[in-house]
Formats: sequence, C-alpha cells, structure tokens
Amino acid sequence: MRINTFVEKIRSFLNSPFFLGTVAILAFLTWLLPTPFYWIPATLYLLLGFLPLFGKDGRSYLLLFLGNMFLEHDKVSFSSLPFVSIVVGAALLLSLVIYLILHRPVMRLTPIFWSLLLLSLVFFSSYLYVAFREGNADIRSILYLLAFIYFLVIYLLLCSVIGNEETLPYYSTGVVFFSLIISFEVFIGILVNSGLGLATPSFSIGWSYTRETASTLLLLSLPFYSILIHEKKPYYFLLELFPIAAILLLSTNSGLSTFILFVIPLTILTLQNYGKYSNYFTLFILFGFAGLFGLLMGVNHDFNFRVGEAFGSLLYFGTRDTLRRQITSDSISAFLSNPILGSSITTFVQNDGTLRFSFNTVLSTMVMGGSIGLAAYVLYEVILYLDFAKKKNPAKWLFLLFILMVEVIGVIDNTIYNLTIYLFFLTSLCCFEMTSRPEDLQIHEDYFLRPQNKEE
Repeated sequence: MRINTFVEKIRSFLNSPFFLGTVAILAFLTWLLPTPFYWIPATLYLLLGFLPLFGKDGRSYLLLFLGNMFLEHDKVSFSSLPFVSIVVGAALLLSLVIYLILHRPVMRLTPIFWSLLLLSLVFFSSYLYVAFREGNADIRSILYLLAFIYFLVIYLLLCSVIGNEETLPYYSTGVVFFSLIISFEVFIGILVNSGLGLATPSFSIGWSYTRETASTLLLLSLPFYSILIHEKKPYYFLLELFPIAAILLLSTNSGLSTFILFVIPLTILTLQNYGKYSNYFTLFILFGFAGLFGLLMGVNHDFNFRVGEAFGSLLYFGTRDTLRRQITSDSISAFLSNPILGSSITTFVQNDGTLRFSFNTVLSTMVMGGSIGLAAYVLYEVILYLDFAKKKNPAKWLFLLFILMVEVIGVIDNTIYNLTIYLFFLTSLCCFEMTSRPEDLQIHEDYFLRPQNKEE
C-alpha cells in the first residue's frame, strides 16, 4: 500500500504544473550559474528525467527533452559541443528507452515522420554526393545531419509514449514556463551586454547563438498562451506580456513582422470563448498594442528603423541589409551550381563551427537538397496540412496559427533547420497529433467459468 501511495504521489507530481515549473527553474539555474556550480541543477534535472518511469504515460518527456536545449550559457556550435546538454540528453534517452522496455507501447509511425525522414535522406545523399565528388568530408556537416535525424527519432519515440489522454493543455503550460525563462534570460542578456535598450545584432545567450533563435521561440510560444486563455484562464495574458516584451526588445526582422501580422487573428481566436465580452476585450487589446507600437516608433528611432527593415526583409533584394542580400544571392548561386541535388549542407558551414542558413526555409532546402529536396519538402508540407485537416480539437485553429507562424518566419528567416526550433516544432506536432485521439483498441479475453456440478 505504501509503495502504491508513493507511485501515486509521483504521478500526481508529474501531471501537475509544479513538475513543469521545476523543470523550467532547473533549466534556468543551469544556464544562470557559473562553472562548476551549474552542475548542481543540471544533475537534479538529469535525475528528474527518470521520474516519468513511474507515470501512466510518457507526456513528461516532451518538456524534459525540450528544456534540455536551454541549459547552455556558453555559445554552442559544432566546434564547441554543448557538453551539459549532451550528458543530460543521454540520460533522458536512457530513461525513455527503459520506459519503452517496461511499457511496450505501440510504435506510431506517423506520415509526418516518413516525410521528414525522406527529406533527411535527401540531404544526406546530397552531402555524400558532394563529398565524394570533391573528396572532402566535413565533420560539422555530418554532426548536423545526424542531429537532424536524431531529433526525428526522438519525435517518433515521444509520439509512441505520450498516451491517450488530453495532453495539449499540459504541454501548453510547459511551453509557458519555458517562454518565461527564455524571456528572463533575454532581459539578463540585454542588461549585461548592452544595458537598457534594444538587443544588438551580436546578442547571444549561449544556447541561442543569435537573437533570431530566442525571438522565434518566444513568438511560437504565443499560440500556446492563447490555448490556455481560450480555456477561460485569462491570467495567462499577464504572463504573456513577458515574452511579448522580450520579442520587442530583440526586434528581429522575423519577430517584428510576424508579430504584427498575427496579433489580430491570434487575439480574435483567443477571445472567442468569452461570450458577449469578447469583442470588447479584442478591441481593447488591439488598440493597446497599436498604441504601444506607435509610442515606441515615435520615441525610439532605432525601433522605428527596425520595424521598417522587418517588412523590407520580405522583399529580400529590396532590404538595406547587405548581409541578407549577399547570403540570398550566394544561396541562389549554390543551388544553380547543382540544381538536382543541391550543393549540400556544407555550403552553410562557417569557420567557427556554426551554420548560417539562407534567410528562407525553401531556399535553404533547395541548397541542401536541390530540386529533389524541394519536392520532398513540398510533400512534407502537403502531409502536414492534410494531417491537420483530419484532426478534431477545440484548439485546432489556434494550432493552425502556430503552423502558419512557422511558415511566415521561414519566409524571412530560418526556422525548422535551426535544431532548437526544429525540436520545439516536432514536440509541438507530436503533442497535437497524439492528443484527443480515440483510445487504442484493446482486446480482453474473458474465460467462462465452468458451471459447478449440482451434485457437488
């Protein structure tokens, strides 16, 4: 009885916001504390990764794997690998494998998995072709491709262990916690690097090598705030002000333009569930954001310039950003040099071990996989929206905004080929695909008891 009570308490903790908050706080402390003290919260995070073994399902792994991407406070690249994240990630993978052995869930090979696997194989083929042709292997390209496939395998395993119960509100709460710690990291990073004011182009907080990565993650967290607010939890709007403030302080091209484009539909869908007051709340919030943008553009010349540059970036060659124009031009030339298989991932590898993709997801795809890669990407897009259309969920249209935000950001910047954003996108897709689905068919065999002999 005592053991059962202990297990029930662990399960109650795993399914509560306290577990999600604990994971987020440990991730934040690991990022914040200096060497070697960060190993204390990192070790606790690692041990926390074995608690889902006692859970009824594996939903807790979603946030544990996602939070592992936010542990590093030093700049991360393929020349300086994130040691802490690798150690914690290995422990999480071990825990997940043990869970699979103990519970033996049905493997869920989703259509999205097959489409992304095909895209990965095209990228790998392009790399091998270029490497054999030029006689030059690049370890950083290989590490990136392996990481891309590894995250896809993690997505497959998470889809298999997530269980049958409603998971989206649970996952949304976890995303809220992580967006808050990212916001605080952004505030600290700006204060340390540039004082009061907007983030500079060289801004970095370690795991987010550039300000674009942090900005994109914060933007993509907003639909999950909306999912919770839509469920009559309006207090999440106050928490949402923190990531919005961080987005404005980062002031990236993709961040500002996407926020402006989506603030109206996001607000309308979020407040639909508030009856006769929804229109009043919608107008109040939209006028509030309009006034805030007008005030910032009026008093801050740098912010005014960045808003104009954000929409100018949609034109590519019409932008004043010479680096963006040069990278776009070089990417087009790289594709034309080998339009069938592309010039491979090595085109984007920099001397410092980082990868600088084109400022467009489709163009990056064409460079890494050529016309074949583009066809595989189109297939993935078709499957993504067909899969979405089949889904029945109260938060369906808010999640559609999440997908569309990924697409729009991908027009201006890199999205799913950034590994941190890629994992966030995959865990979100996994949660949406697996939530609110009919329970697995279970067959029970009931044996009839032999009737007793009347003589007995």
